[in-house]
Amino acid sequence: MRIQTAKQEWPVGTNRHAMFTEVPDGEEYKEKGLNGRMTFRVQWEGSSGDLTEMGQFTLEPFPGCCGIVVSTASYLNEKQRGQHNVSRWFHELKEMTAKHFGYKVMIMSTQLRNIPEVVGASRARWRFFHYFRNSRTDNDIGIAIKDI
Repeated sequence: MRIQTAKQEWPVGTNRHAMFTEVPDGEEYKEKGLNGRMTFRVQWEGSSGDLTEMGQFTLEPFPGCCGIVVSTASYLNEKQRGQHNVSRWFHELKEMTAKHFGYKVMIMSTQLRNIPEVVGASRARWRFFHYFRNSRTDNDIGIAIKDI
């Protein structure tokens, strides 16, 4: 099954197409969520039917609570990172995918030095609620949550 964002023009002036990902379908997912970690490829279909790989994200059930999913290993390909609205559509697609599997809350962590990721997540209404320095890696980490 294909999950896609609302049809958008990208780049400006081209035919309207949507960013999408493929997901398995089935009622068992709505009742119990994912059975384990699952990675989703994010693509863009051009007006001639050609596909552009945009990036990917991984969703993983939160241990101990079937209503929460962990968003991890998310990235946009370097060429798409500066494109207008692509980050917003990427976050929309991730949220729609989590909803498809019946989740109500997403949680994630990110390096706070990754300014584009922090800004993109904040614009997508992720709420950062905890910060710490990882003594193993010396990275400043932020933990964020999003109601969906």
